[in-house]
Amino acid sequence: MKNIASILICSLVIFSCGKADFKKDWDKEKSDCEKQECVACSSEDYQDPEFTGEGITKYVLEDFKYDTEGCITEGYVKYLKNGTTIALVKYWNKEGVTYGCKTMCPTGDCYDDQATCCKFEYECRD
Repeated sequence: MKNIASILICSLVIFSCGKADFKKDWDKEKSDCEKQECVACSSEDYQDPEFTGEGITKYVLEDFKYDTEGCITEGYVKYLKNGTTIALVKYWNKEGVTYGCKTMCPTGDCYDDQATCCKFEYECRD
């Protein structure tokens, strides 16, 4: 009986951990401003990849790449607050300029009608 309970508990842990897939948003097109028409960002929130506010957890979904001066040229970050996705930010470089696309997710779902997307030019800090 103890073996069955142990197997059941292990199965629950394995399957529940599988649901915590922080890369699930990575393949969706909505987070990629290169493929969308986005408005210019009116707020600078979450535009600095070093940002970590109180209660904010940052997950790097795509490793950052840097140019010779140490400025970001590519990368993808997901921000969570209390376990809920609040923002996705993707960086890319085109013709020597690094851009970012910020998707704000007020309901935790970055692909519903309330999510907003905006594009910004990333300014490298020395």
